[in-house]
Order: sequence, then structure tokens, then C-alpha cells
Amino acid sequence: MRRSAWLSAILMALLGIPQALPAEPTTAFTVVNAGRSVWQGSVLMPLRMERLRGIAAVREGATPLAWQPAEGGVLVLLPGTTSTGMARRIVVEAGKHADPPRSDLQVTETANTITIANLYYRVEHPKRGNGGFPTSIRFNQSGVVEKGFVFEDRLFEKTRGSQAWRSDAEATVRVLEAGPVQVVVETRAKAAKEPGNPRAVYRYHYRASSPVVEVSARVERDDDFAWSELHFLQISRKDSSFGRWAGGEPGCSPTPEKLLPSRNGR
Repeated sequence: MRRSAWLSAILMALLGIPQALPAEPTTAFTVVNAGRSVWQGSVLMPLRMERLRGIAAVREGATPLAWQPAEGGVLVLLPGTTSTGMARRIVVEAGKHADPPRSDLQVTETANTITIANLYYRVEHPKRGNGGFPTSIRFNQSGVVEKGFVFEDRLFEKTRGSQAWRSDAEATVRVLEAGPVQVVVETRAKAAKEPGNPRAVYRYHYRASSPVVEVSARVERDDDFAWSELHFLQISRKDSSFGRWAGGEPGCSPTPEKLLPSRNGR
């Protein structure tokens, strides 16, 4: 029997999510922010791609906007601040296909790494090994490069011990989606020698002009064994360089907490 556990986390709290009003085969949309004010938010325009032979431009008034095709429509970056209750009119122009405007979001690949960068960070994933977790994070505002983070994500049960995803040297990483609005990176790791074949699929959503990285994980197994602990985004270090962290439910203000040492003292 296959059991699945769905987990999601946002490393920094989003202030709100704009909501698009559904539209028929028209190219005009009204986007209304029913939540908190959002800086550089993104919104999915529910557009049937087969009704358009191509997209010539996406604009707000005379201003061209960054966009990319996405499942269910077109993902559009809304520049500036979208205040609570604010309505914005977005037009999708059909015509000869044209490349969208570029943003600060970039993804590059080498034989061994995948690197995603924007105004706030530069994150490097190995294409193989380390459970697919980032091996280098640069904070662009300060210039600090951190390579000492240890991802303690794992399964644990007293009778079987611990199964850490970062121990999978055969873990794989690939780019699922890339554009000026969003880059999605998928990682796959497993505990190959463990009965039941436990495995994890992570998806990292990197977005333009935002310090927020949204991470979701799906953990599966083929048996009915009940692991007593499932650790998700347990980021540790071998030193005390970072003494505090902030967390909370999506859409809420983060709550500062003390950073506790992991089971290995990290």
C-alpha cells in the first residue's frame, strides 16, 4: 500500500496573494488583491492557451509585464505594490509570439550544478547527490556566501534508526519550469536499502524579485510501516553562526524563535 505525506513550507511569510477574476476567451483580466499588500506579486491568468496562437505581449496600461506559460494559463509578474483591495487591469495580447521581458530571475546549468539567482539570493543545487539539497546559498544584499548548511530532513523510528535524504549519493535534481516569473526545481531522493523503498520528491519554487522560496515535499513508501518522525526543512549547521529563525503559517507574520541544536549538536 502506498502512503503519501504532503508537506509544504514557506521560508519567509507571504503578505498576501492576488486573486484573478475568471474570464471568458477575452484577453482582459481584473486582478483584485483580497489579502494583505504584496510587493512584486505573481498571479495566474486563467487563460486557455489553445485559444491563442501566440502571445504578443502582456501589459498593464502601456507597461509590458514579465510572463511565462504555466499550467492553467499565463503566470504574470505584477510590478510594484499591490495594496489590499487594489484592482489592476491586465491585458494579454494575442498575435505573433514574442519573448516576454526579462526579470532579475535567472537559472543556469553546468554539468554538475543548477544555479538560481535573483536580486536577493543565489542558490546552487548539485545535479546528483546530497539529497538534492542546496550546497551553496549567497545572500546578495550582504554578499555573504554560506556553504555550511546541513539539511537534516529524514525519517526516524527507534527500531530502524534514521534515514536522512542527504545520504543519498544518487539523488537527482532537474529544472521543471523556467521563465522570468518563476523557476521550479525538482529533487528526488530515496533510502534504497530500507524496506518499503521510502522516497521523497521536493519542489523548490523560486520567484522573481522575491526573497521567498516556497518548498513542498511528497514522501512515499510501498509498505505500511509507521515511521514515528518525519523531519522537513530542518536546516542545521556545525556552528552557531545563526542563532535565531523565524517561522509561521503561510500568510502570517513570522515568529522569531531560538535556533535549537540538532540531534548531532549542529
